[in-house]
Amino acid sequence: MNTIVALDQIVEKRSAIESLIQNANITLTNGNEWLWNRPECESKNICVFKWQTMDNDTKLIESKDNLKMETKKNANL
Repeated sequence: MNTIVALDQIVEKRSAIESLIQNANITLTNGNEWLWNRPECESKNICVFKWQTMDNDTKLIESKDNLKMETKKNANL
């Protein structure tokens, strides 16, 4: 019995997207080591950054709904 993730078209699409990610020097992980807080500002906020594919999975772009990382306001400025 084949699962949907084993279908040729899914395997090909995944391979194409993985290549785009690697060519953009984005680290692809299987765990959550990407999830960290910035020690400089001691914030508990976590920013999630997303990408989208375009042009039949030949181009990788930043998602328009990405949240911008908050910066700690400096009282001396």
